[in-house]
Amino acid sequence: MQRTLGRAGLAVPAALSGALTLLSIAWFVANAPAPRGPGWLGWVFAPLVIVINQAQLVRLLRSPGVPPEGRRFWRHLAVAQVVIVVATLVTAYDTLSDPGAVTLAAPANALFGAAILVVLWALLRLPARHPIRGTAVVRFGLDAAVVVLTVGLFGWFLYFRNYDELVSAVGAPGPVLGLMLFACAAALAFSKLAIAGARGVDRRTMYYLGVCVVVSALVGGMLPRLASRPDLNAIAVSVPLKFFLFSLTIERERSLLGRPAPERTPRRPFSLAPYLAVAATDGLLLHTGGSSPVVTVTAVALTAIVVSRQILAFYDNARLLEKVHEAQLQLAHQANHDALTGLVNRRLFEERLNAARDSGEAFAVALIDLDDFKGVNDRLGHHVGDAFLVAVGERLRAGVREGDVVARLGGDEFAVLLAPASAADSDAVLERLTAVMVSPVSVEGHDLPVGCSVGMAAGRPGAGPVEVLRRADVAMYAAKAAGKGRTAHYQPEMETAAI
Repeated sequence: MQRTLGRAGLAVPAALSGALTLLSIAWFVANAPAPRGPGWLGWVFAPLVIVINQAQLVRLLRSPGVPPEGRRFWRHLAVAQVVIVVATLVTAYDTLSDPGAVTLAAPANALFGAAILVVLWALLRLPARHPIRGTAVVRFGLDAAVVVLTVGLFGWFLYFRNYDELVSAVGAPGPVLGLMLFACAAALAFSKLAIAGARGVDRRTMYYLGVCVVVSALVGGMLPRLASRPDLNAIAVSVPLKFFLFSLTIERERSLLGRPAPERTPRRPFSLAPYLAVAATDGLLLHTGGSSPVVTVTAVALTAIVVSRQILAFYDNARLLEKVHEAQLQLAHQANHDALTGLVNRRLFEERLNAARDSGEAFAVALIDLDDFKGVNDRLGHHVGDAFLVAVGERLRAGVREGDVVARLGGDEFAVLLAPASAADSDAVLERLTAVMVSPVSVEGHDLPVGCSVGMAAGRPGAGPVEVLRRADVAMYAAKAAGKGRTAHYQPEMETAAI
């Protein structure tokens, strides 16, 4: 109930700001054909909207749950609002006391410039949520160039295209140049925060603030067109409109306090900003009919930047796909290989056995069990035992033919698949395995003898892999029973002894 009342109470100032903004626009439209009513009435709305905004900002700053970075950011904007309301009152006084004077006198110019610097400082002090590193620096540079060029082009179209009229309206060229520099710097700052995110302020809130700046700039573009009408001042409309949008932004930010962070939705695989910038520039190019070299050159430059950005994105996607493929291969290797020795595990070994059975050629399986391996673990430790198993696996790989499969089935038990293999091939490989196991293994400063018992079973086309492994296991236990360190070929009479 308290939260509902809090949100309702917060919506009232925004609604009041909206009503005052509509009144300022209605007054402006009513006085467009000819002056009507007292001139001071048009200047009442802007200070009132700013005062309402200031009350919202104070309430936001007093709310619990505002992050330190966000609190500092909103505090800076509160200071800028105070400066802007003073600048607006000074402009109103100058306009009403001397209707023939310039639109913005030096004191008002200085105050608006100070407010602009405070806002820019607040934006630049916001820390990025995600650091921009590596190729992201190039991507950010290209995206920022697109935004700055677009802002600069439309700023030129709205202001510098009628530079003489604007200077005569403002009173000096300095504020005009300062406004353009601020627009480009603000576009760069908003680009950084929109791409990398900002700690302390919600990402969508930054978008809303950007809309406030854009709307203010578009409405402010009426300044040069109103130079002949000192009774009409675009500031009287642009300030209420901008701060009404800012009021909605504050309301949204405060409504997020105390709520859990929303789940991040998957981002689009591409960015709309470059395409929107090119579309807006092309629209301006069509509007001017190609008669403006500035618009034409900017459109070409933007197109080149967007193409470069997309080429870079293609390369990034290719590298990402390559990494994904490498990760998939690594996962597949881990799923089919022993983590300690890197040999084939039981799962893949059985798959290879099935393939050998289906090939239609004779094959053989050797099952190898290390003798007295438990004593190595008990006396020297498991780390020595693990190193010993790795060394045994390397010797087994060195003793088989190219194409044969060596696997670790578990513990100290290994298996070798000989495919294809005749009886003579099996005997030859068995002799090589026995030979490589003769010399001791040097592990962690210990020379350890390699004693093993080997059981060999011949496979035939159509024989099940489980049955072949079982027969090799029977032969291996027969070799152990004969005194360890021996080899044995499977014979049917071994079954009785095994039972």
